[in-house]
Amino acid sequence: MRRYEDFFIGQVFNLEKASLSAEEIKEFAGRWDPQPFHVDDDAARGSIYGGLIASGMHTLCSVMGNFTREVLVGSTCMGSPGMRDLRFHAPVRPGDEIKSQAEVTALRRSESRPELGIVEFLWTSHNGDTTVMTASFTLLFT
Repeated sequence: MRRYEDFFIGQVFNLEKASLSAEEIKEFAGRWDPQPFHVDDDAARGSIYGGLIASGMHTLCSVMGNFTREVLVGSTCMGSPGMRDLRFHAPVRPGDEIKSQAEVTALRRSESRPELGIVEFLWTSHNGDTTVMTASFTLLFT
């Protein structure tokens, strides 16, 4: 079981690659972000993107799913007070292979609840040499 004491600054978790199909992109966007360049091939071709792209939130959710399965399941994680500096640097297209890593950037004990440790992470996601997403977030562990 991964606990607060098991983390160290500079620790890097290399996550499983994520790849989204056109069907997955359209299904997610149809429910959560139905902009034309996410759900309609013809509209997407006529957009500034020149083709279908995943919603940034879909990219975020796919990385979060891998991070949860690979780092948080079986840990003492008590949730997150938030995320900051979320950036979508480049579009994700059907079939792109997104490689992500989460690096521990800071550790501290909670002042108000000293039984909780606060772990700061920086997520970086790439498609080949292109950065597609970055985000900083905080998680609480016992």
